[in-house]
Amino acid sequence: MLEHTYGEAETVSEEQLKKILESSKAELDFVFVASCYSEFAGKIFQNIGVKHVICVKSGNTIGDDAVIKFSTVFY
Repeated sequence: MLEHTYGEAETVSEEQLKKILESSKAELDFVFVASCYSEFAGKIFQNIGVKHVICVKSGNTIGDDAVIKFSTVFY
């Protein structure tokens, strides 16, 4: 899902995401998907050519505190 300018969610397929990235000519080397059960999203980014992806393994959750701490230390 991506968020519109007005905060509404829109489901985007792998193919649509690939087209969005290609049309923007964005070159993503790294993506951090900070949400529970985000392995599927990580695989989509990997499939469209992102070199490095951090996500949460399917079937696992992650707490807000853990995400905040990881992000703070990582960045």
